Amino acid sequence: MTAFDNLNSSEWVEPAAETISLPLAHGADFSELFFEDKRETRISSNGRHIVASSTTHMTGAGLYLMSGTVTRYGYTNRLDAAGLEALASRLGGLAPWRAGAKVATALPTEERVFAPHNTVLRDPADVPSCEKALLLNRVCDEARGFSPKIVEVHADYQDRIQNVAVINSEGLLARERRVITTLRLFVTASDGGQMNAAWNNFSSGHGFEYLEDDAERSKMIVSTCKSAINGLMARPVSPEVMPVVVDSGTFIHEDCGHPLESTHLVGGTSVFYGKIGQQVASPLVTIGDSSAWPELCGSFAMSDEGVEAMDNVLIKDGILRGYMVDRLGSRQLGMPQTSAGRRQDYRFAPVARMSNTYLRKGTTPTADIIPSVSHGLYVREVGGGNVNPTTGNFNFLAVSGNIIENGELTYPISNINLSGQSIDALKRIVAVGDTYFPDSGSLCGADSGLIYVTAFMPRILIDGMMVG
Repeated sequence: MTAFDNLNSSEWVEPAAETISLPLAHGADFSELFFEDKRETRISSNGRHIVASSTTHMTGAGLYLMSGTVTRYGYTNRLDAAGLEALASRLGGLAPWRAGAKVATALPTEERVFAPHNTVLRDPADVPSCEKALLLNRVCDEARGFSPKIVEVHADYQDRIQNVAVINSEGLLARERRVITTLRLFVTASDGGQMNAAWNNFSSGHGFEYLEDDAERSKMIVSTCKSAINGLMARPVSPEVMPVVVDSGTFIHEDCGHPLESTHLVGGTSVFYGKIGQQVASPLVTIGDSSAWPELCGSFAMSDEGVEAMDNVLIKDGILRGYMVDRLGSRQLGMPQTSAGRRQDYRFAPVARMSNTYLRKGTTPTADIIPSVSHGLYVREVGGGNVNPTTGNFNFLAVSGNIIENGELTYPISNINLSGQSIDALKRIVAVGDTYFPDSGSLCGADSGLIYVTAFMPRILIDGMMVG
């Protein structure tokens, strides 16, 4: 069999169906093959010259076996019948399986076709590398021309074209073609005495046409340059608990996203375990994770377990309603499977992960929130963070924003640490704005590797958080 090519070939279906049947005779009660053919192009500029360019091509398949809640996973680059059979024989013969497990039978496959959620007008595969390089040059020129204080510029272009297919012993056969286009910008500002750096990520589930949008691209360039320059004037903040206004969806990602993944719920290892139906947030708060939200880089037609994309409401009006659940989590928790099973590529078993995590907009006019704060912190951008799913303790870095005094933004801040506890912080949300602040997406790392996600929300006001 040749490489799985662009979702058009069907010659892999028959040997794949035979392969997933083999482990069922060894005690497995579920068998799944995940095929992938992925091409990535990367180009880097130092602001004046193209300094690196590469294209990589990865093809393979991963076999996922279950018997109850016992799992095995393996992968191969050999996609012919003999290679797949060798993988199934090796993996299916591994102990321990459940004692006395019945011999299962694979159901006949029936292909499901899922409607794509992202539109691609200019396929990156059809765009010459020289055109991609010219785009980087324009970005760097615009960033350098923003201000004499911008002294260094670096930009990266990346596109990923991923063709995937899932076939399992429950009769599912589904395929999808996914495109991610990314522009990253790094700038350094100097006032002649000190220097400050800032960066931004611009990822989209569209094709190359998204980066050709001058207005959208300019927003990212201006925002990144302003962040670097404002950081030159930033002042330190004395540690204290104060009201915090946040525009960045990364807050939701770190505060409750990871603890609501079923991976962290098994054995009661999440702060949200056992709290379905209980109040875990302010009544103003509704939080969900939607792989079906159109035109975002965390969107897809089907999960990496072949589950159709869905809008999964996790917290509604402050009440915990559900979790993000992969197939294994469904068995472990006795809960319905959602479209959360995701992986970096065929070398990873699927794990419950976020896609597009959001806090639903409210009714408070966005412009009224900052004036309502007499003394506090405004967080415009979050640079990342981490959370302990068991305790819910989290921290994240506010990379840009301002101190609020008497309802007005005053001197800028940069790289200020904020910390809190998941449920406590959610219950302290006292205002939710009426306008979403968009998120251009980024990479999130966990047990199944690096995946693209977004996190977005309206402006919110938390009435007390530890700052500094």
